[in-house]
Amino acid sequence: MDVFEELTRSIEQDVERDEILRQICSTAATLIPQANLISLWNFDADFSKIQNIIALDVEAGSFSKLADLQQKDFPEYFSAIVENELIVASDARTHPMTRCFNEAYFIPNDIFSLLDFILHKDFKPVGVICCESRGKQAHWIKEDEDNLRTLAVLISFYFEI
Repeated sequence: MDVFEELTRSIEQDVERDEILRQICSTAATLIPQANLISLWNFDADFSKIQNIIALDVEAGSFSKLADLQQKDFPEYFSAIVENELIVASDARTHPMTRCFNEAYFIPNDIFSLLDFILHKDFKPVGVICCESRGKQAHWIKEDEDNLRTLAVLISFYFEI
C-alpha cells in the first residue's frame, strides 16, 4: 500500500483529527525528502492571517505549532499563494514571492527553501501545506511538486483542515 492509500484509509476510517494531521505531515515528509519542516496552515475568514495548525520537525521527529502569519506583514506571499496555488522557491530568501519572510520567519528558523500548495474546500482557498528546508537549500524537482499537489488535493477532498 502506498502512502496516499494509507492516508486515505485513515481519513475514511475517521481516525482522530490530531492523528490525521500528524499523518499528513509525515506523509509529506516521505513524499518530499528534502523537506525537513512540514506544516499545515489555515486562513482566517477574511484572509488577514494564516494560522498554523501543526508543524513537523522531521529531523527531531517532533510536532509543534508555529506563530501565525499576518497578511499585512507578508502581502506578496498571500497574494501569490492564493493566485498561483503553488509556490516553488528553492532559494526562498531571494524569491520575489517569499523573501518578505526573511527577517521575521526564514532567518530565525534557519529556512532556505519553501514549497507550498494551497488547500481548498468547495473551490475556496482554506489553507496551505508548506514544505521547507532548514539548514540548507533544497532544489525542488517536478516530482516534489506533483507529490505535493496530489497530497493537497487528497487533503482538500477528504479532510477539512
